[in-house]
Amino acid sequence: MVSGNPAGAKIRQIAELLDAGQVKEARRLLREVLLKNRRNLEAWELLWRAVYSVREEMICLNHILAINPDHGPARRRMDDIRLRGEASSTTGDLVHTAPLITEDPPVSKSPRPARPPAPARRKKKKGSNALLFLFLLLFPAVCAGIFGFALYRAGYIPSIFGSNLTATAIAQQNATCRAVIEKAMQVSDDHCNRIGTNKACYGNNTIKAELEPGTTGQFSKRGDIVEVNQVRRISASPLKMDTEEWGIAVFRITANLPRSLPGETVTMVVFGNTTLDNESGDLETFFFSSELGQIVCEKAPNDGIMISVPDGSGVTLNVNGAELTLTGDASLTASKNGKMEVSLFEGTGRIVAGGQEQTFDAGEKVEVQLGGEDGTESIGAPSAPEPIGQEDLDTACALTGQFCTQDKITPVPSDQVQQTLGATSTSTTTGLPTPIASRTPTITPSATFIVLPSWTATLTPTRTRTLTPVVTRTRTPTRTPTRTPTRTPSRTPTTGGGGGGGAPTISGVVPNSGTTAGGTSVTISGTNFVSGATVTFGGTAATGVTVVNATTITATTPARAAGAVNVVVTNPGGLSGTLTNGYTYVAPPTVTSVVPNSGTTAGGTSVTISGTNFVSGATVTFGGTAATGVTVVNATTITATTPARAAGAVNVVVTNPGGLSGTLTNGYTYVAPPTVTNVVPDSGTTAGGTSVTISGTNFVSGATVSFGGTAATGVTVVNATTITADTPARAAGAVDVEVTNSDGQSGSLPNGFTYTSPPACGSISASAVTVSGSPSKQLLTKITNGTGSLITLTSVSITNTETLVLITANAATIWSGSNNNPTKNISSWTGALSDREIGAGGTKDMVFEFQNPVEFVATDISMNFDNGCTVNASYP
Repeated sequence: MVSGNPAGAKIRQIAELLDAGQVKEARRLLREVLLKNRRNLEAWELLWRAVYSVREEMICLNHILAINPDHGPARRRMDDIRLRGEASSTTGDLVHTAPLITEDPPVSKSPRPARPPAPARRKKKKGSNALLFLFLLLFPAVCAGIFGFALYRAGYIPSIFGSNLTATAIAQQNATCRAVIEKAMQVSDDHCNRIGTNKACYGNNTIKAELEPGTTGQFSKRGDIVEVNQVRRISASPLKMDTEEWGIAVFRITANLPRSLPGETVTMVVFGNTTLDNESGDLETFFFSSELGQIVCEKAPNDGIMISVPDGSGVTLNVNGAELTLTGDASLTASKNGKMEVSLFEGTGRIVAGGQEQTFDAGEKVEVQLGGEDGTESIGAPSAPEPIGQEDLDTACALTGQFCTQDKITPVPSDQVQQTLGATSTSTTTGLPTPIASRTPTITPSATFIVLPSWTATLTPTRTRTLTPVVTRTRTPTRTPTRTPTRTPSRTPTTGGGGGGGAPTISGVVPNSGTTAGGTSVTISGTNFVSGATVTFGGTAATGVTVVNATTITATTPARAAGAVNVVVTNPGGLSGTLTNGYTYVAPPTVTSVVPNSGTTAGGTSVTISGTNFVSGATVTFGGTAATGVTVVNATTITATTPARAAGAVNVVVTNPGGLSGTLTNGYTYVAPPTVTNVVPDSGTTAGGTSVTISGTNFVSGATVSFGGTAATGVTVVNATTITADTPARAAGAVDVEVTNSDGQSGSLPNGFTYTSPPACGSISASAVTVSGSPSKQLLTKITNGTGSLITLTSVSITNTETLVLITANAATIWSGSNNNPTKNISSWTGALSDREIGAGGTKDMVFEFQNPVEFVATDISMNFDNGCTVNASYP
């Protein structure tokens, strides 16, 4: 609606008044709006809800269509009023009529309901004018009494005697009713328009369903979806205006006529007070019935089922024990111990019941008497076709938006009816028709099949029916007076069910081999195939059997053990044809191991694949990329070379020439090569022994390290990014540092480490002299650094029998302790590092103090420095 202006605010106010039932005040405000703007579409639509008579409604409709010629609801209502002859209006009304007719309901004559009582089916000629007058005088009162009693028993009104609807109330109720129906259809379409084949969908409230035991799916709210074969029985709420309730369930099943495309589907709407029993589990055989319809407003659909069929296709069903074939959209109604009525809106139809067959076409309907144990079994022959009524058109119009008037239906020429249905005719039918399983659809038909079952809380147990319809050899259906030709098609049956050409023969099966798991789609060629034929492979029944025509059948193979089997086609009459060893079951390959099970991302790794059922010519893929050098050694062994792939685990797949394959999930892992990014420290002496830390990526436990091609020692893989090692001895110069993983992949850092030559140790000297002391003796050693760089004392070794207790350098203690071994190895320093350092060209006094020596013996001092030099001093 328009908002943000006075007219828009008034429009909202008017809508609220109409919703509250204040029609008179709403009409007064509408008059004000339309006097200012005669082309306000929203105002005319609201006035349509508040009209007092059919004439006022026609004026509203004329104005609405003048503003919007494509207004669907207004167009359909206009056509309906004109068809019924309820009122007339000319284009002059658009010009000469005031925007609002009157503010109060007309009082000059009684208000007229928007929809008169539906006409009776077909009446015989009345005996006399007096009887006719008496009948016309009493009939409305009788109908009103029956109708009111039905509404009272259904709970729609508290008491029929308290009803006093005015024309305004009727119009308002009709508008509300149309809104409820349209809303219910829209909700169902939103929730169920994309359900898959052979599914049932909960479309609109309220539905009660009895599902098969063990069904895990839910079917209790809008949008719930279950398999068709999981639904035993389903019931839906009738149209209830007080709660705006109208139960809708949506079914989609597979078409099964020979000319239908594989996977084509049909749809069905079982609406208002109808109960459906899914006898076959796939809706190819079902029973249904409706209670007394709830006519609560104009254009309310009659209770029943609406079936929609894709163009150029068809469906064969067994409904209430009658065999029904449809090639176009149709509606079905049925009442217990009453009649089942089939109304056809397009295409052709055939019904077989009570041993008789009747064909009919678009715009016609046929009836079948119902009875039996619970009043829903066909007990009589179908009636002659007669024209469909307005009630049937209302049903189709409300549910499909089509076939709203008789002129929207295109009858099929009488000489084409039998021609269209002839391909599916059989001479004798024994028992129920054999359901034909179907494949998963490969197309998405536009038709939608909605079932609106009735509201029945008590579920009855499943019935067992035995039906034996017999088709007459010559049928002469009586057409309605408006149809000129009288069809008398004759049929000459062939014996044995051979389909007119004797026993079937099989000339080929394509493909002629497949997996032992079954599920292979095959096409069988031959002759004399008949609708309803079955197929077996090695004695096991195939699924999805479709007789395309007399020479072609499509089917899906069942599971079987490996080996060649016979293919047998059996027609409904019992005659069969066999193709000996016509199909071969082949066991698929399996893959159990790959050795080695990892390698470089560059590929090129030679592997051995083990498994079963390998066949010469098999191919191998790693993560979808073809391997090279594939050799089938035998049925259990294949050798191949891996292709290049990104790092990670991949599936290994072996595919035999017939297309069967086996997979080892994550059977091979591609590993990225290592990389070296840094070495710390990056230099050391040519003598080796320098401890380094190597950084990089993809290091693997067991990796080795080399410096310029020479293996390092003490290699430890700390993690995927860190390795520690000791440098080997090498000549001076820069060398590459290389890490090699256990799978042979390697990474290197060019010139990552530099070997340096040690300094000339002859430039460092030391001398020892005796220094008297008491009670201990001290030995003084002078060290001179003749190099051009700083050197540091790293360790000292002394040979003497006395106990060494202290070492000082320039009066600073660099070591203290107790070492009375003949050879004293001192390396754990206690003083500062700077006390052991000697600058370039500098000297340092080193004093060694011994405890209580009696006398000095020969003493050797060996001093080691960080540049690799060793200096010796002796006393005396």
